[in-house]
Amino acid sequence: RDKTWSFWKVFDHNFQDCVIKSWNNFTINTPDTSRELKSEKFPYQSIDSGKFYNKVNTKLKSNKNILNQFGLDFDLESEKININAVPSFVNIDNLKEIFENLIYNIQNEIPDNSFSESDLICKIMSKSMSIRNGKSLDLKEQQYIINSLFACKETMICPFNLKTYVQINYSEIENMFK
Repeated sequence: RDKTWSFWKVFDHNFQDCVIKSWNNFTINTPDTSRELKSEKFPYQSIDSGKFYNKVNTKLKSNKNILNQFGLDFDLESEKININAVPSFVNIDNLKEIFENLIYNIQNEIPDNSFSESDLICKIMSKSMSIRNGKSLDLKEQQYIINSLFACKETMICPFNLKTYVQINYSEIENMFK
């Protein structure tokens, strides 16, 4: 098991409760001199890996039923995730990246009172498994997206309240290319 991870905190994170030590003062030593510096803005922090694993596992366990509904089945051990099943549209080569994005998005999503727990997970899943700009899709992936879209109760709005498509008439298209 890893013991600790240490880093300069250059942006806020959701693992503050896993931090076991934080330093704002540090010393730079050279053969000729020694200089003490203070950095309130960028402290050096250490995170306990056990606390980190427990936090992530707790979050995943509390959302496991919802994740199972999407076809993502997994078992959790103290420091290991065994993935038993993934949605059919997920490319197995991207599984690690998708799972890392999923964990990151679960930890960093700001709850919205207008969303239920399952709506929030749907939002997180769509963000974690979204298709990145420039990615080519095979026919099976394209068909899955179309089928999923039309299986939704509200097909014209994504979980982020953005339109999923817009209608453009011929004159609008002509104006775009003038």
